[in-house]
Amino acid sequence: MHRQSLKIINLFALKIGLLITLLCITASSTYGSDFIGEWKWNFRTHFGAIFSNEIATRNTNATGGEQLIGRLGTGYKWGFDCGLYNDVFGFDINWGITSAIDVKNEFGVDFPNHSDGINLFSFNAFVHPFSISFISDSWKPYVTAGVGYAIISIDSDNNGNREIYAQKVWNYGVGLRYTPHHENQKDKIVFFDLSFRNYRISSIGPVLAFEVQSVCIGIGATL
Repeated sequence: MHRQSLKIINLFALKIGLLITLLCITASSTYGSDFIGEWKWNFRTHFGAIFSNEIATRNTNATGGEQLIGRLGTGYKWGFDCGLYNDVFGFDINWGITSAIDVKNEFGVDFPNHSDGINLFSFNAFVHPFSISFISDSWKPYVTAGVGYAIISIDSDNNGNREIYAQKVWNYGVGLRYTPHHENQKDKIVFFDLSFRNYRISSIGPVLAFEVQSVCIGIGATL
């Protein structure tokens, strides 16, 4: 029931994000550079928590014959990104790493040190739908979506060797960016960020298709 509800919420959020993106593209094409502003480089580091109750890997124990099951569970994520942004749109390249996949057999016996953290690489697009805010120009909510690859290193069958799997990953989410107010607009260099993302990792070999949610805070600079 929880999984089905989460999928409905994610689908709804994706549709809303696409609608907002379409509206912003229409507005920018109408008003031009006066609407989107100047393009600037942004650099950010982020850290936070991840959540996933889905099975990430499944294989047969090479020495015992029982099923070995890997789950990401609850853990951490950190990383950094850089990209180009204006008042409405943004594009960045993002790297992040998560905590390791927890491998157990079907009876719940733990198999430690069988996995490294998941490396997530993605190219993302951002839209700030309320860049001209009626509250404050320091607060900017946004929607984001991207595509990339997830690199997983895991000994899924207990044969003593870790295999490396690279599979496509899609992500989308929402966030809120805060830039402290300065009298001089050019002094607005440092910003803070709170974001939620949903990652959909595709299947390959013993790695099953599964989803991961992340909640992160970040700090960055605009140059």
